[in-house]
Amino acid sequence: MYINTKTDLWNYPIGNLVFDEKDNIDNVEFVKAIGPIFADQIQNIDLQKWQQYQTSGQIIVLNKTIENNQKVITGKINLVVKENNQIIFLLKGIDFKTGSFLN
Repeated sequence: MYINTKTDLWNYPIGNLVFDEKDNIDNVEFVKAIGPIFADQIQNIDLQKWQQYQTSGQIIVLNKTIENNQKVITGKINLVVKENNQIIFLLKGIDFKTGSFLN
């Protein structure tokens, strides 16, 4: 699962960021590894093949704090995951904690 935003999440206000399946800027990607795992020294999992799903939902920014001189954003994600327009997962209240790129 990857959170994608137009700008650093730190710049978004506390509250809900709603996105739909057509939003290719502010969204949450949901993927599944389907290809062979490549063994290498750096264990880079991005080299394998991934299945991408259609997603819609909300990124809920609950708090922005400074921890150890780093900007930290916490919140929840509500996500509808579809494959071929059929709902396969309905995920609610997934906690997230991420750092700002503006540290």
